[in-house]
Amino acid sequence: MVSFIVIAVVSGSLVLGAAWGIYGNLPDRVEGLIVALAGRIRGSKAAFRTASTSSCPCDATANISQVQ
Repeated sequence: MVSFIVIAVVSGSLVLGAAWGIYGNLPDRVEGLIVALAGRIRGSKAAFRTASTSSCPCDATANISQVQ
């Protein structure tokens, strides 16, 4: 029963968000804030991914340091 409620709430949120995106307007300032926050989150994930794979033997800097 809980799974059904969660699925219904998430699905409803997605449909309402899509309808709001198509038919609703946000002030430019709010849209800019949302875009900036999304870019910040994406950038922090990319930085984390880069830091977590830096010890990979296929890393370009590791290969350069091994050649010298």
